[in-house]
Amino acid sequence: MIFRAFQPLPPQCIDAKDPGNRLSVVRVPFEATFDTQGRQTYLVEKGFQGFHGYGAPPQPRAEHPLSVCILFHRGKCKSQRRCRQLHVLPKVIDQMRDEAA
Repeated sequence: MIFRAFQPLPPQCIDAKDPGNRLSVVRVPFEATFDTQGRQTYLVEKGFQGFHGYGAPPQPRAEHPLSVCILFHRGKCKSQRRCRQLHVLPKVIDQMRDEAA
């Protein structure tokens, strides 16, 4: 049996704060993000329960909106999958910032 057919589809976009763009909120395509603890928590909070890929499901964050990881954008984030922020392809973030300017 294949149970994947019954899991909800991932969202098309994820809303996150972009600290590199004066804290504006950006809509990031789901395909341009990497698996991090921050993304998994966002998915759980939005009702996409079937997408925590490792360990126990993450706990909801207390009043802290999801934000884009600036360290990942610079190639310096050492937390990798444990990061509580959103890892986005640098090319995508640069393109979004250029369009916003």
